[in-house]
Amino acid sequence: MVSDHGESLGEHGEATHSLFIYDATLRVVSLLRTPPNDGRYVAGAPRVDLAAQTGLVDLFPTLSELCGVPAEGGALDGRSLVPAFRGEALPPRALYCETLSPRVSYHWAALRGVRTEEWKYVRAPIPELYDLANDPEELRNLAAARPTEVERLSAELDRFLAIDGSAEAARTPSREELEQLRSLGYLSGAEGASEGDDLKLPDPKRMVAFFNGQYQSAKNLLYAGRFPEAAAAFREALSIDPLNNSTHLYLAAALRQAGQLDEAGRAYRRALEIEAASPRAWYGWGQTLLLADRADSAAWALHAAITLLPQAPEQWQALGEAEWVRGRPLEALSAFDSSLAKGSEDPKLRGLIGRLYLEAGQRDQALPWIRRYAAGQGLDPAAAEAQLPMPRGRPGAAAVPESAGDH
Repeated sequence: MVSDHGESLGEHGEATHSLFIYDATLRVVSLLRTPPNDGRYVAGAPRVDLAAQTGLVDLFPTLSELCGVPAEGGALDGRSLVPAFRGEALPPRALYCETLSPRVSYHWAALRGVRTEEWKYVRAPIPELYDLANDPEELRNLAAARPTEVERLSAELDRFLAIDGSAEAARTPSREELEQLRSLGYLSGAEGASEGDDLKLPDPKRMVAFFNGQYQSAKNLLYAGRFPEAAAAFREALSIDPLNNSTHLYLAAALRQAGQLDEAGRAYRRALEIEAASPRAWYGWGQTLLLADRADSAAWALHAAITLLPQAPEQWQALGEAEWVRGRPLEALSAFDSSLAKGSEDPKLRGLIGRLYLEAGQRDQALPWIRRYAAGQGLDPAAAEAQLPMPRGRPGAAAVPESAGDH
């Protein structure tokens, strides 16, 4: 059993995780219990409690050796811990750590570092060095006082990153991997900036007070449905941090949900000036154009979003609505079908398909969808049929509440 990260719970000003790479979020639970030879588990103290520094990269080679399966695929970042289970000492080594979230979400510097059993070094606009033996809470930054140690660990970090042009050059994530990260909520802005660029961006240490203050206060207003106030608060936040792409997206969402569609469109375009490959910005702009009765432009923007993030079902659903309003029912059904295939569970989508079939004179095709819509809404089929949703951008379409966090 392992966990993916810890939680700061206020340490270093961070409420949860992802902004920093202090031990509060790097240290994780890691427990291993192998099957007993006689098939019976007996409670008791751990047989082995490893004191050596280990990492999640060690999990795969350890399990491979325990299972007698060769760890194929070339060089591994981790090492097997099985020798330690036999009481052998593990040679000391450094482990790599990073958080790219500040860069991809807020246009701040990503943090990369190395941790040994004695030291932690973090490469940032304001570099950090901590003596873990005497300062385990990482409160005293010794980078300025210990330049030799910084130089040594910086070289170790370069080895991990392979930024010297060696054969182990850092690999760019594939489109599929980026898509998986986006689906988990870890990518909302730019990705792929170089490490040199990071050192020119705001240091997360300098931005954490802003993050906990103005930024979170504006988000709270948005989540509370106080859209005009949220928009004003996000504008104030942008006066402090003008290149924060996440803030531009939240501002645009607040304006869109407040009905200020022209201003929302400008905010989405500004977000795209900062990061042209942001699927959330294209998707949000497409929704805005659809609400503004500009279905042709909405379809264009939504196609751009889908090109960047084809597995997002809500984007296909919005495209289906745009195609319907454009007078292209077959294309609308195709897009709705893609939304379903991508895993959409939105009851509104079932209602839209039911209405589209009804309007096409295909009642037999419509009825199963109406029943599904009714089940999702807790209605009987007759009542559900009387209030089937219409696509956004079509005259008479009712406003449908959106997720406050939906960019």
